[in-house]
Amino acid sequence: MEITFLEVLDTTIKVGLGALIGGMGAYVLEASRYRHEVQKEALRLQHETLIKPIVEFVDGLLVPIAQVYWSHLDQDATHIRDRLVALRDREGIAEARVNALNNPTLRDSFSRFTQQLVLINNHLEDRSLSEARDQMHTAFRLAGEVLADLYKVPGTVPHG
Repeated sequence: MEITFLEVLDTTIKVGLGALIGGMGAYVLEASRYRHEVQKEALRLQHETLIKPIVEFVDGLLVPIAQVYWSHLDQDATHIRDRLVALRDREGIAEARVNALNNPTLRDSFSRFTQQLVLINNHLEDRSLSEARDQMHTAFRLAGEVLADLYKVPGTVPHG
C-alpha cells in the first residue's frame, strides 16, 4: 500500500489543526485561570487591608462598651476607659477604610454605630445607667449592621 502525497498532506493538516486548536484551548484556559488568580488576590488584599481592620475595630469596641457599663455599676471604670480611648484613636483609621470601600450603606451604618458610642458615653457620664444599657444594646445592633454591610450577608434584611 502506497501513501500518496495527498494523504500525507491531509494527515499533516489534521495534525496541525489539532495542535493549533489544542494550543488555543490551553491559552484560553490559562488566561482564565490567571484572571481568576488576580481577582482572588485582589479580594484577599481588600480583605486584609480594608475589611479586617474595620472588623477588628468594631469587635474591639463591643467588649469595652459592655465593660464600661458594668463597671459603672461597680464604680470602677478607669482602666476600661483607657482601652476605649485607645480604640477611639483608631476610629479614623477604620473610617478611612470604610470610605475606601465606597459603599454608602456601610458608610451610613458605620457612622450611626460611632454616633451611638457617643450617646452611650454621655449617658454613662450622666449616670443614667438604664438609658446607657438601652444605648449599649442599640450599639450592638448597629455593630451587627456594620458587619452585615461589610460582608453583604445574604438573607439579611436591609436596614436604614
